Amino acid sequence: MKPFYLNGMLRSLVFALVGIFTPVFLYKLGIEEFGAAKYGIMLVAGYYIVMRITTLAGVIPISWIIKKIGFRRSIAISLLILAINLGSLLFAGNHFWLVLVSAIAGGLNIPFYWVARSSAISQDSDKVQVGRQLGNLMTIEQITTMLGPFAAGMIIEKWGFQPLYILALVILVISVIPLLSMPHHTHLNGASWRGFGLWLTNRRYFHIGVGIGSRAIDDYSISVLWPLAIFAMGIRVGTMGGIFTLVAIASLVVRMVIGRVFDKLHAKHDFSDELLYGVSACVNSIAWILRIFVGSVGAILLLDMSGTIFGTTYSSLYVDYELLGGKRMGSIAYWVYGEMIYSLMAIGLFLMVGVSAWYGIWKEVFMILASFWVLISIVMARESNLK
Repeated sequence: MKPFYLNGMLRSLVFALVGIFTPVFLYKLGIEEFGAAKYGIMLVAGYYIVMRITTLAGVIPISWIIKKIGFRRSIAISLLILAINLGSLLFAGNHFWLVLVSAIAGGLNIPFYWVARSSAISQDSDKVQVGRQLGNLMTIEQITTMLGPFAAGMIIEKWGFQPLYILALVILVISVIPLLSMPHHTHLNGASWRGFGLWLTNRRYFHIGVGIGSRAIDDYSISVLWPLAIFAMGIRVGTMGGIFTLVAIASLVVRMVIGRVFDKLHAKHDFSDELLYGVSACVNSIAWILRIFVGSVGAILLLDMSGTIFGTTYSSLYVDYELLGGKRMGSIAYWVYGEMIYSLMAIGLFLMVGVSAWYGIWKEVFMILASFWVLISIVMARESNLK
């Protein structure tokens, strides 16, 4: 697992730098090109729709490539594609058509990296200590998340977006080095569209599908749409970066302990971990509704700092359950089907955001959707005691 820790730290730093600010960049670009804020929101929505359509269309054939070439070569390809994604954004200010290239490259990068990584981790991690090992990985990744947003906000305010994307590209290249020490993995596969339909309707995996779909809504809401909403309130990017850095520090504290807590609760083989997951999902759902009513820096910071305790617990236990399901199935197909569900839900979310932007209610729409689907995701806790 050690190469994952180092690679995850560096790769997370890349996304900590550009993640919450890419939708801001696209939003501003949309306003410059088309002249109104609603078109900026629609450009952001369109970007992520194209990205996820590309992932949905490409994930099955890419999974067979991963099976053939192995994990490390898949990572090398993902590195190249992600560089195209970031490089396209670097020059998109002068060449608007590169936004489309960036979205397509981003969509192809996702399966090359995440399907291979998730499959390899599900093989290498210890089932008895799954919470601790994933907790270690996510804690290391969280450390870089602490540093990235504030630094990125300062870079943007002082020098603009281009130096930020250049820095992200440099770190991205370095991130592949730890993976050179990783042993070769043999990946089993059987992914197909027919298999996806069978998997989705299988009672032994349906709850996982619901959980993954719900997670897609929550992920894109917290990492893309919520930062965009904050910026649209008139809050400066430097202040926004500071907010997300402070929240990341609070999240790190929770992340450091929750993995070990999960292992202890899960070892009881009762409903202890399911109860914790359910409570954290409910509170996270309430937090999304409350975000509709906040508009000042103080209120945003207070809500996000207090909510991150339950939000981090929710996301950590989700990853544990997802990995347990992957171990149970033991095939790349599991992670392929997860990406397909994730993509379908993300496409649906951004379609609704794009349409509602025309009527000026996109913030309320995505927050209500996030609240609803986080609550529904409680069914994923069924995975805890399945064999």
